[in-house]
Amino acid sequence: PGLLGTEDALVFWGLATPTGYTASPVRWVRVLSNNNLGVMSGGESTVILASSSGGVTAADVAAVAANYENPRKYWGGLHVTSAALLSIPLVCVVHVRAASGRTLAEVEESVAVALANFLDVVGDDWSRNASPSIYSSKVVAVIDSADPAAIVWVEWTGFAGPIVLAWNEFPEWNTAGIAYQYG
Repeated sequence: PGLLGTEDALVFWGLATPTGYTASPVRWVRVLSNNNLGVMSGGESTVILASSSGGVTAADVAAVAANYENPRKYWGGLHVTSAALLSIPLVCVVHVRAASGRTLAEVEESVAVALANFLDVVGDDWSRNASPSIYSSKVVAVIDSADPAAIVWVEWTGFAGPIVLAWNEFPEWNTAGIAYQYG
């Protein structure tokens, strides 16, 4: 997996299954070079871990951090941490076509799947060291396209401007503000 301490190598070992585990608890790894937990620092790297559900437990962080040792697979300082979850409130009314034959619960499930798939896309951007922004127009498009035969339109009343994630933040959709109704 590349040379000692390269970003690719740090990602590889961050995704590797830790000793004693049957699978890796990590879905995404973000490497910040010349960084000590969000502060610029020469010769150090910060490795941020995220799972499919967002953050990674302290025990899992410790297990993954051990992947980098024995033998040591980096040079300089290495800081391994979990991503901090940023709850993003989604507030809207999803108007459902009654003639579609779908129940509101079925449409809600379709939206949940679409948002989970969108989180995968955001996670992939996040792990490529980009600082993805969450745009309301994109969230509305994801919700609207979740079940085109059933969803008439999405009446968005949530955040207006883009949400820019900080160096260690990973998004978590808060769907409590989504209402579903016919018409």
